[in-house]
Amino acid sequence: MQLPRSLQADKDDDVIRRGNDTSFGLESGIWTRDINKAHPTAHRLRAGTVWINCYSVFDAAMPFGGYKESGWGREVGHNALDNYLETKSVSPSSRSPTTRKAEEVVMQEAVIVSGVRTPVGAFAGDFKDVPATELGAHAVRAALQRAGISGDEVEEVVLGCVLQAGLGQNPARQSAIAAGIPKEVPSTTINMLCGSGLNRSRSPRR
Repeated sequence: MQLPRSLQADKDDDVIRRGNDTSFGLESGIWTRDINKAHPTAHRLRAGTVWINCYSVFDAAMPFGGYKESGWGREVGHNALDNYLETKSVSPSSRSPTTRKAEEVVMQEAVIVSGVRTPVGAFAGDFKDVPATELGAHAVRAALQRAGISGDEVEEVVLGCVLQAGLGQNPARQSAIAAGIPKEVPSTTINMLCGSGLNRSRSPRR
């Protein structure tokens, strides 16, 4: 959320309070001549990304995600790798003479064999006449092709989809069947707004 000029007041606390007075917190922007004031203000804003004297500038190393109702988890950056790792806690009996402190071990067992997503379109843009389930089928087919596996080898399909109105029941299943995956394979659609794709990636690990 970017504050309009009418809110660029001298009272920093009031500006921050108004900026945080929302159920969402994906992005925010600060415009100021005083960079020393910008960083403390960015720290207090409840938004996943805060731009200072710029807007919508992305980098592959910067984690992207929101606070509150603007999603869950982070995409991009090293934080995104956490979704493909397992954390194990080992705690031996306290009665053992060789007991050591409980240790935390990060298990790196997950393997990403391919990565495909649907294109990002605009409202009433080039893809306005293409159902989301058809775009999903293209992505599923491409993922299978890149991984070098057939649809018969798939045990479950988990697909993220936001704004499902008008798509019919279980868009993930529609896309999976259209991509050539047998109808016996279960499919799950996840709708968590900005966190749909991220949660889709970690769901098979549960």
